[in-house]
Amino acid sequence: MASATTDTSRPGLQVGPTSEFSLFFRVKPGEAEALRAALRDLQDTPGYRPGDYDVAIKTIHEARFVLFDDDTRLAFVTSFDGPWGAYMEDFFTSGPTLALFDVIFRHTEGYEGLPDSAAVKSFVLGAQQSAPMPATTGARSRRFGRRSA
Repeated sequence: MASATTDTSRPGLQVGPTSEFSLFFRVKPGEAEALRAALRDLQDTPGYRPGDYDVAIKTIHEARFVLFDDDTRLAFVTSFDGPWGAYMEDFFTSGPTLALFDVIFRHTEGYEGLPDSAAVKSFVLGAQQSAPMPATTGARSRRFGRRSA
């Protein structure tokens, strides 16, 4: 049986080879519409459209942005294979992915932008909240009586 672990050197939980993290940001006042446009642009980018799987970061299982609290908060939730440090290195060297996320994060409080990767990592860590329980998929979902999609 896989067990959930946390590692103080990186955020999120890990179950077997799969890691997760969840980020929560405050949207800058008056920026909701521009943020929605940036999210649409991301969704319309090859590799990020529904059904496209040629994403720059190959270890991703899934990732999503969610606006909530009357568009005053933004969540980014993802799961991926491998350690957080390798995922972040892929993120920072992915070119198009980093540029797309930069445009999105500009609409959130506390983001100072590129090219300072140390500041971006600090920004990400400051927004991170670990899931209280790891996500369940496939066989694990069936074991807990849930259906897989």
